[in-house]
Formats: sequence, C-alpha cells, structure tokens
Amino acid sequence: MMDKGAGHPGWGWIAAILLCAALTVAGVIVGWEVAGALAGVLALGAAVVPLIGTHGEGRRQFSRVQIVTAVVAMVAMVVAGVVIKRAMPGTSDDAACPEPGDPVSRPQVHASSVAKYPGLTMRSLAYRITERPELFLETTGRVEGEVPSGNVLYVMDWADPGTEDSTPDRYHGTGRFEPWRGVSVRLDQNGCWSLPAHQLGYSGAQGLTFRIYLGTAPAESFACLENVNSKHPGDGFDDKEFESCNVALLGYAEIPTHPL
Repeated sequence: MMDKGAGHPGWGWIAAILLCAALTVAGVIVGWEVAGALAGVLALGAAVVPLIGTHGEGRRQFSRVQIVTAVVAMVAMVVAGVVIKRAMPGTSDDAACPEPGDPVSRPQVHASSVAKYPGLTMRSLAYRITERPELFLETTGRVEGEVPSGNVLYVMDWADPGTEDSTPDRYHGTGRFEPWRGVSVRLDQNGCWSLPAHQLGYSGAQGLTFRIYLGTAPAESFACLENVNSKHPGDGFDDKEFESCNVALLGYAEIPTHPL
C-alpha cells in the first residue's frame, strides 16, 4: 500500500522552499551571492532528498512541474535578494567610507569597464556643494579593484554643454575635461578616498550640470598631459587627448546645480 501523501512532497517541500529563500536572500543582501545561493540549494536538497524513497511502493514522486517550480523559485529568490540589496542605501563596504558634512548627496555612479584594468572601477561618490559665491565641492568615494603599481588616480570635472549658467550671457558648459590640479587621490585599505572642498565653478556657474570623473594613468602620463595643456592653456581636454596620454576613465557621477 502506498504511504499517505505519496505522489506529492507535503510539508517538507514547503519548509525546504522557505529555508532556501531565507538563506539565498540573506546571502545576497550581505554580498555573498554565491554562498547564499549555494546554501539555499543545500538546504533544499537536505530537506527534499530524504523524502524520496527507493523504487517501489511508498516512493515519493516529483513531477516535472514541481522541478520547474523549484528552479524558478531559486532564480526568483536571487533576483529578490539583489533588488533588496540595491534598495538598501549604504550597504556593503560603502558604509565604511567617510562622507562629507551635511547636506550630503549620493548620486548614481556610472561605472566604466576598462579592458587594460580588469576589475578596476569607480564604485561610489558622495558630495557636498557650497557657494562662496563660487561653487566648491567636497567629495568622498570608493574605488573597486586594484590600482596598478605606478599608476595614479585623477579627479576631473566636465560641464554639460546642454546646460547653461546664471550669468547674463547664459554660458553653456564647455563639454571638456578639467583635471583637478594639485589634487592627490589616495585610497585606504577599503578603497575609499576623501578630498577637501575644491572649486568646481565660478560665481554664476549655478545652473550648469557637472560630471565628476575618476581616471587612472601611469605616473609618466603627467608630462603628456602638461604638454597637451600647454597648447591651449586652461581650455581643458577632450576624449582623444586623454586617450593619447593613456588616461583611462573609471566612471562618473552627475552633479546638478540650481540656477540663480
């Protein structure tokens, strides 16, 4: 005679799904995506395998629908964990980085992947902007990956030519890169960096949208940049000039300002 409930897994299956969900989502939230998913699979297997008897009478049978349901559930759990993680501000290692004083803003970072520096990218940025009446920007952030020995990090700003300032002539952004001269970016053991207030714009620059870029290049590229700058002093750089000096951009964040 077949056991009561044969042909469907009963409460053991439900318990396995719930435990699997908890372990997977928890693992993803704390940044252990692979470990969390593996723990979920192991929990699922540990709870389900004992329910499967030997061939013959009393055997637990799992239909194709149940197997597909389990796979879909696992994928949904991982996706849910990622969504929850992204919705939680200041999670993971970013919480350990210093931040400017209030009011602090945390814009979205548009990270770039550079083939010659795999794994190296701009991870986060926080800033405080003040008017004196010139615009000054205090910044902190985090870099993910290893900066090659002999390379330096550059901070630069870029004013969007699609925006205009608050001067009577309503000047547009230049659309050119302006490296922050005399600024040294040093990372701590967590990849965090912090810079004091630096002049971002002139009095009346309010209304322009800026981008703050982080780039890296071999130390010897400094001479190349100085040579390019000497050809048009104070006029900034374009993409091709950066490429010619081996400067790689790791990402940027947008910083809007309000017109007067």
